Amino acid sequence: MRDGLLAFNVEHVGLEPKDGTLNLFLRNSSGQVIGGLLGGWRWGWLYIDKLWIQSEYRKHGHGSRLLIAAEAEAMAAGCTDAVVDTFSFQARGFYERHGYEVYATLKGFPPGHHQLLFHKRLDQKAFA
Repeated sequence: MRDGLLAFNVEHVGLEPKDGTLNLFLRNSSGQVIGGLLGGWRWGWLYIDKLWIQSEYRKHGHGSRLLIAAEAEAMAAGCTDAVVDTFSFQARGFYERHGYEVYATLKGFPPGHHQLLFHKRLDQKAFA
């Protein structure tokens, strides 16, 4: 199924996808995982799947460092854009502070909240 869908997509996009996987982890002094960022890229776009920091370690810049590291790795791989989604009760302000803009909102998902979809054009000069 995946191979069939990939072949269809390549036929219509005209490019083989250049895939990459991104798994960044933050550990405390005991080696316990206290946060991380999971994602990857395809066709020159970074997709952030998960970004999480354990509650007592938040507000110390750890999430920002993970996000900046992910963007830098993606740009080194040739990515020009990034996308991520979050819920209205999660990290809207965080992503906006990092230059992400809402391009779509799914109202009522989950019930009583919204899913927010963000995009950012990655700035190659910022990491030169």
